[in-house]
Amino acid sequence: SDLGSWMYYNMSAAARSTFTEWTMNDLKSTIDDLEKKATSNQTHFELMRWLVKLNGWYSRKAEIQGMLLNKYEGNPSDSSIIMKRIQSCMEELKILRDDYKGLWMKTNKPDNLYLVEDKFNRMLAYLSEIYGQLAIGKLKPPVIESKWIYAKTTDTTYAPRAVFR
Repeated sequence: SDLGSWMYYNMSAAARSTFTEWTMNDLKSTIDDLEKKATSNQTHFELMRWLVKLNGWYSRKAEIQGMLLNKYEGNPSDSSIIMKRIQSCMEELKILRDDYKGLWMKTNKPDNLYLVEDKFNRMLAYLSEIYGQLAIGKLKPPVIESKWIYAKTTDTTYAPRAVFR
């Protein structure tokens, strides 16, 4: 891996988001330049532009995630600002989902499109759930509630080592 990749993945979510937004115009410009020079595969540029939009959306989602973590950790933050960001993020995701469906239908049958749409819909449901928690002032920890998943840190009766055959 090159230094750029190493640097990017060792950044905080907020820094990655800023870096992504900062490089977005260069990426769009590069795609425009390449499209002018391309002699084949012109249809791929629409998908590349969609991927750039998705990357921008992901960047804004990462900002929201950072804001939520700050709030969860008890740092002062304005829930109404976070809620507005979540609403905007959800609207943008709905557009991305619909645009993806159009891209899919240009080259594929509708079979299995629902598998991709389910991922978009789960993210929308997750964002909606967080929005609802903020609306009532009760942000829950981002863990799955189960007595079976997590080992208690105070419990010393569990096996220190397991061997699977």
